[in-house]
Amino acid sequence: MFTGKDPVCTSCRFVFYQNSKPCVGIFIFDRGKVLLTKRAHPPYQGQYDVVGGFLENGELPEIGLHREALEELGVKIKIIDLLGFYINDYGSRHLKTLDIFYIGKITAGNPIAHDDVAKLEWHPITQLPPTEMISVSLALKDLPVWYSKHQNLLK
Repeated sequence: MFTGKDPVCTSCRFVFYQNSKPCVGIFIFDRGKVLLTKRAHPPYQGQYDVVGGFLENGELPEIGLHREALEELGVKIKIIDLLGFYINDYGSRHLKTLDIFYIGKITAGNPIAHDDVAKLEWHPITQLPPTEMISVSLALKDLPVWYSKHQNLLK
């Protein structure tokens, strides 16, 4: 929860703003199923997640998303739509992240688990699994609503 109390230097009054760290993720669709990953490492090892990660300093979200898709799956993607923005409480240190989630599809390559991904699973939009990751859990609730209104964009 935001408290509005950022640390301030008592000597120079510099405020150390504790901003949410920007992250991107993509829900990749194919034939009515969505690709979810299982995390290979802590935090949330073994939990369901999306392809994505932290943005590099100054990196545009769309560029970071293409980079993450190559790193984690070895594929090229097409971004179809923006699902939304979600705040996450990441890990035991409770790092706040601003997660930007997109909808997309694979345009080249066959997805193979790399980097931070232990396993890949395709799930029907009607049977999405739970996860302990707050932002992903919230997005998974919004995903069927998006799909019911916009699935024609995936063709």
